[in-house]
Amino acid sequence: MDERPIGFFDSGIGGLTALKTTLKLLPNEATIYVADEANLPYGTKSSKEISNYSQKIIRFLIKQNVKAIVCACNTSSAIAIPHLKKVYTLPIFGVIDAGAKKANQVTKNQHIMIIATKATVRSKKYNEKLELLNSKLVINDLAAQELVKIVENGDYRSKSVIKKIYQILAPLNKTLADTLILGCTHFPILKEQINEATNYRFKLVDPGHEVIINLKDFLTKKHLLSNNNVKSNNHVFYTTGSTEHFSTLGSKFLDNSTIKVNHLDLE
Repeated sequence: MDERPIGFFDSGIGGLTALKTTLKLLPNEATIYVADEANLPYGTKSSKEISNYSQKIIRFLIKQNVKAIVCACNTSSAIAIPHLKKVYTLPIFGVIDAGAKKANQVTKNQHIMIIATKATVRSKKYNEKLELLNSKLVINDLAAQELVKIVENGDYRSKSVIKKIYQILAPLNKTLADTLILGCTHFPILKEQINEATNYRFKLVDPGHEVIINLKDFLTKKHLLSNNNVKSNNHVFYTTGSTEHFSTLGSKFLDNSTIKVNHLDLE
């Protein structure tokens, strides 16, 4: 057994969708979550910038003695993680492989749609992985960068915002795909709105959820699971941005539990 925490990071609160799955599937695990809100959004940044931010966060998490790291950010998983996995011996889990594998499993008509940030769409990492899994797949993607801002603003139920979401996702109504990869961990927060905007026609795939299933399998096989009953103070949160902003949105998303957020200046 291994009582060390699991490290998580994302550009903002989106990665909390993966953390929330962890709290359900791995309730005995302590966690450390880093939100790089000072550099939000990653999806509009250059590959060099994304890699630099990701490496700094990984270095910080390693100093916190984590036993594994979940990159709960599709953009970083696409751009930075393939290289950083070769640099560090600590297990690092990205969301791309897990999401692609699940989408290939659930599609009935072999036609998959991806919505993601500009950088993730530009990288074509989902497309590449899906093609390796199944050469018969028809794959299309859509950059839905504005959805990240909507989630981070915390207002995604007002009439004006709902209208905006419908406008952003309108191109999806023209695709023949039956499966939709939510290629940004912010997007599962908008599952209800996405389903409504697309008339519930897609099987939604949440890569952040799927990667935690992989993480659980790994920790089980390697005998690295924690045996402790974890209390709330064993879940530590950091942000490079506003602690008040992250605490407000994070507490709301994590079932209104009160979370203490620390400020972090990345070296």
